[in-house]
Amino acid sequence: MLLLLALLSPASAEADAGDLCGGFSIWIHDLPKPSRFFQAYQESSSRVEWDVASPLDSDLHAPEFQEPPQHEVPPKVPAIAGLPCDEIVEKTWYQYTFCAAVSHLGMGPALEVPAWESLEGLPFYDTYSFSLDWLLLRYARNLCHADREEEADLFLVSLPLPLIQKAAAEHRFDTDELTSYMAGVKHFLHSSAAWRRHEGRDHVLIVSKTTNDYKDGHQVASRQTQFHNGDPFWAKTTFLSIEGPYHARLVNVPYPTFFHPRSDADVERWLDFVANTPRNGRVVLSVGERRQRRPLINACKSAEDVCDYEPLLRPLGAPVDDGDAATEDPEARLARLKEQAATYTEQYASTISMYTKYTFAMQPGGDTPTRRGFFDTLICGGIPVIFGPLHSRVAGGFVERYYHPSYARFFGYDVQNATEWLEQIAIVAPGEQAALTMVREISEEAVERMRRNILELIPSLLFWDTRWRGESSKYGKRNVLARALRELRDHPYTGEPSGDQEDNL
Repeated sequence: MLLLLALLSPASAEADAGDLCGGFSIWIHDLPKPSRFFQAYQESSSRVEWDVASPLDSDLHAPEFQEPPQHEVPPKVPAIAGLPCDEIVEKTWYQYTFCAAVSHLGMGPALEVPAWESLEGLPFYDTYSFSLDWLLLRYARNLCHADREEEADLFLVSLPLPLIQKAAAEHRFDTDELTSYMAGVKHFLHSSAAWRRHEGRDHVLIVSKTTNDYKDGHQVASRQTQFHNGDPFWAKTTFLSIEGPYHARLVNVPYPTFFHPRSDADVERWLDFVANTPRNGRVVLSVGERRQRRPLINACKSAEDVCDYEPLLRPLGAPVDDGDAATEDPEARLARLKEQAATYTEQYASTISMYTKYTFAMQPGGDTPTRRGFFDTLICGGIPVIFGPLHSRVAGGFVERYYHPSYARFFGYDVQNATEWLEQIAIVAPGEQAALTMVREISEEAVERMRRNILELIPSLLFWDTRWRGESSKYGKRNVLARALRELRDHPYTGEPSGDQEDNL
C-alpha cells in the first residue's frame, strides 16, 4: 500500500496550477541558438518551417520532410532549438527518422497498432526516447509559463545536448565551435538577473539522455558536446533526466513512451483495455542480440514451457543500406528512406502490442541499466522482469543508476527505502535461470496484486498530449511532469557544493 499512497496522494482535488506546475511560475530561457556558432548551420539551405521548442508554433503536424532533387528548391523542415532537422545528421535513412521524431509537436510519428482496433481514436506515437526537453518545454508553455521573467520562480535551461552530440558524431562542426557555443550559453545565463539572483539555484537543466553520458569530460557524449555534469558553472543547478544516481540535485523521470492522452476519458479507455485484455501467463523476451544477453536468450529459448523469444526485426544500430545520393534516382531514394525509417515505427508498434498479450516481459540492461521497455511493459499492464544490479551481465552494471535509486525520488521514496516501489510492480531476479524459476513459481495472488499496483501506477507514467491545456479533474495532475515539478517544490536543493565525490552526478 505504500506505493499506492505515495502515488495517489495528490489526486483527490480539482487540477490547478499547484498540482500541475508544483506551484511554480516558469520562465524558459531562450538560449543562444547553436546555428549562430556552427558554420554548418549558418550555411544551411534548409528553410525552417516550425520549431518544436518555439512558443509560437502549435500546429500538430510537421511538414513532411522531403529530400529534393539536386538544384531544386531546398526543403521546408521542422527545427529543434533552431537546428534544421535535416542538417543534424547526414542525409541518410536515419535523417528521415530524426525529422519524423519531431512531428506531432515532439511526440513523433503516429503509431498504428492493428491489434488495438477497439482503441481507435486514442493517441499513440513513436516518441523519441530522449525527447524529455521538448515535452517539458511544451508542457511548461501550455500550463505554467510566467508572463515576464521577473515574475517567475523557476527557470528552465534546455540545452539541445542529444542533437549536438549526433551532429558532432557526423563531423558537422569542430571542437572550437562547440566550445564557443557552450561559452555563449554560459555568458547568456550569467548575464541574466534571474541567474545571478541565486547563482542558478532556482534553475533546472534538462538532460534528455542519461546523466552518465555527461558524467565527466572523458565520456564520449561530453567530448562531443563540451558539456559535463561536473562543470562548476552548474554546481547549484538541479538536473532533470531519465536516469541517474539518487542525488539532491537530480530528479529522474520515466522514459517518454507511446501513449499521450488528451483527457481523463482517454486514460479510462486505456486502463480498461489493459485490465481486461487476456494474458497468456508467459514471459516474453524481445531484444536485440548482444554478447552479454546471449545466456539470457539461450535460457529463454530452452524454457519452452514459460518463455518466448521474439527478436527485434532490425535491432537499433544494425547496418542499413543508405545507397548513393549522387547516383540514385531521388524519388526512389526517398521511397526507400521512408521504408527503412518506417521499419522502426512498425517494430515498436508490434512490440508494445505484444506486451499487452503477455503477463511478464523480460527487460535486461543494454547501453544503460534502465530501458524504455521497462516503462512500456508497465503502461501495457504487464509485469517487468528485471535483474538485480549486482548481476551486471544482464542488469547493465552501474548499481547507483539502477531502477530503485534512479526513480526513488519520483515515486516519493528516499534512498533508505528506495526498493519498496520497485518490488511492488516488478520481479527482480539475481540471474537468467532464477528469472525463469520466479516466473514459473509466482502465485496467482501475487500476480493479481502486482497487476493492481501497476494499474494504479500507469497514470503516473504518462506524458500527456503536447497541446494539452490542463483540462482534467482526475488523472491530469498525476502525469510525469506534474509529479516532477511537485518533487522540485517539495524537496528543493538547498545545499552548498563541496567539490567532493558527493557533488559528482
